[in-house]
Amino acid sequence: LTSLLLLLAFGIIGMGVGINALVKFHDQQHDLTKAAPAGSTVTVNANDVLDSGYNVTVVCGVLALLAALSLIPALAARFLRIVSFLIGFFTLWLFASLVAFTHFFATRSAKVTATLDGVPIPSSLVQTIVASLGATTQYKHIHYLRLSAILPWFTFLFGLTSAVLALIGSRKR
Repeated sequence: LTSLLLLLAFGIIGMGVGINALVKFHDQQHDLTKAAPAGSTVTVNANDVLDSGYNVTVVCGVLALLAALSLIPALAARFLRIVSFLIGFFTLWLFASLVAFTHFFATRSAKVTATLDGVPIPSSLVQTIVASLGATTQYKHIHYLRLSAILPWFTFLFGLTSAVLALIGSRKR
């Protein structure tokens, strides 16, 4: 029961920090493109961390939902074995997504490109402009991504323990 409650709590936390990071990223991207002068186009490519971040956020939410359903006595009594396998499946999915997200967070950066009236601006100048705006392209230096890279690992931990304990509990019935 304690493991399921912690899974519920950290599933909600993981989903929350994921949504927060996505909103802040889109706000920061909007501010960066808005700061560009007229006639210029700015493109921020962060698909690597975004795609894995979407996965982590959604799977944390699904695990929180499964934990909440497992805490309902009538459902837990009838479907404990199925729920234990579902929690196990989504925990493994979360692990795969977290490995990718953590790797991208630690080693990569967003690709920012810009053009002025169709002429590409050199990347060194683009990086200087980004730095002058107080932004960074390296994921590991973006604070809201740090929370998204750390807290869902606790969801994984409690998902794993909940799946194992629920499976053991379902076999005793």
